[in-house]
Amino acid sequence: NIVFGYNDNNKIFKNFNLEIQSNTKLAIIGKSGSGKSTLIKLLLGFYNVESGDIKIDGYNIDELDVNVVRNSISYVNQNTNLFNDSVIVNIKYGTNATNKEIEDIISYYELWDIFNELDNKLDTNVGILGNNLSGGQKQIIIILRALLNKNSHVLLMDEPTSAVDIVHRKIIMNLVKKIKTKTIIIITHDENIMNDV
Repeated sequence: NIVFGYNDNNKIFKNFNLEIQSNTKLAIIGKSGSGKSTLIKLLLGFYNVESGDIKIDGYNIDELDVNVVRNSISYVNQNTNLFNDSVIVNIKYGTNATNKEIEDIISYYELWDIFNELDNKLDTNVGILGNNLSGGQKQIIIILRALLNKNSHVLLMDEPTSAVDIVHRKIIMNLVKKIKTKTIIIITHDENIMNDV
């Protein structure tokens, strides 16, 4: 029953209800301006609701340390920048993953073709802001980084396929289909996305 608006005359949510079961996949679909991004900001604790409750595993997020809430959610969007370093360093960033764990996760999700086509494979420098890579390659790196975050139980994906070509879209959707150990929330305008996962 959350109520929220950026001003008194524009309530984006009025007694809004949504329940997401653990380890399921859900797409929140809507046009620009429909409140999808606002919902993300509320879930991550950037804004407080005017009334109602947001709970994770029964705990009201207002009663939790905001850092605990944010660490439990991996956020992936289409504009995440990479560092001017190798592919493997960018996958590893912010995690405690070993090179072996990274190689294993690439094998599990059948992604070696993506990296083997690069000049130096996992040692390839991605360039400033990842400019040496395609949009799809960058997105896959960010998703792998999120999957390697052992503290995160929720994978929040904001328009994960909007900046990728058809080939990489299929690869990303196959990757998402194979994820079984995280709750996945996809924010998108793509009405067909759930047919692919």
